Amino acid sequence: PHPIILNVSGRKYRTHSATLQTSPCFQNLLARWPSCSDRQADGSYFIDADPAVFEHVLQFMRRPSQFPLFWTKATGLDYALYTKLEAEADYFLLHDLRDWIRTKRYLGAVKTVTDVE
Repeated sequence: PHPIILNVSGRKYRTHSATLQTSPCFQNLLARWPSCSDRQADGSYFIDADPAVFEHVLQFMRRPSQFPLFWTKATGLDYALYTKLEAEADYFLLHDLRDWIRTKRYLGAVKTVTDVE
């Protein structure tokens, strides 16, 4: 299989069509790409999305059983990123990811313990 290069608002991502097939939205795009104007002069396909958030969308399509954890000890959970990713997951019809975020299942992914002396 040939790699597909996605141009997501200027940032390039290389993947395979099998990875993109996990999304019904991309299934539709793949069917029409050979004859559409989304193809750029360099052969990449333009996707109008936030490239920083799309990185997580693509990672989920590559490993659909691994849900993202946006947490650091210093800042805690990144609720803003979860909100952005939920919107993109909804747009790209990744219902498992969207529902995982929508039901806030990420809240159970981190357990913090505080020792009090």
